[in-house]
Amino acid sequence: MFKSSVALMPKGIVLGRFQTLVALNARSFSSGISAFNEAPAPADAPAEQAQPQAVSYCKAGTPLNLKVYKKASSEPIAKEDSEYPDWLWKLLDQKAQAEILASNPIKYKKKIIRKKNIENIKQKNFFSKM
Repeated sequence: MFKSSVALMPKGIVLGRFQTLVALNARSFSSGISAFNEAPAPADAPAEQAQPQAVSYCKAGTPLNLKVYKKASSEPIAKEDSEYPDWLWKLLDQKAQAEILASNPIKYKKKIIRKKNIENIKQKNFFSKM
């Protein structure tokens, strides 16, 4: 009879479907470590507080160290936060991005398909090296 690869592995390690090692005795956290460092919210505090708008990390007038490929152009300089378009500050907001994707189901499907294709390419590349 054929023995399974699970029986051949040391205790606590299982050889998964894609040749990855998984430790069975390791504890996985359901929330990030930062959840342990935060103080609990008071009971009378509102459940959802207004999040501050994203702020640029460099002051206005700071030269940005970017490579400039055109000789005629000068190095870009940071502007005031109010001079940038509103959509720029929503790029890193996950809730705003989820609302945009929910409003356009075709765009959402394309994003899902793109992620699946990237995963398939990574798996094929991994198996081709074996």
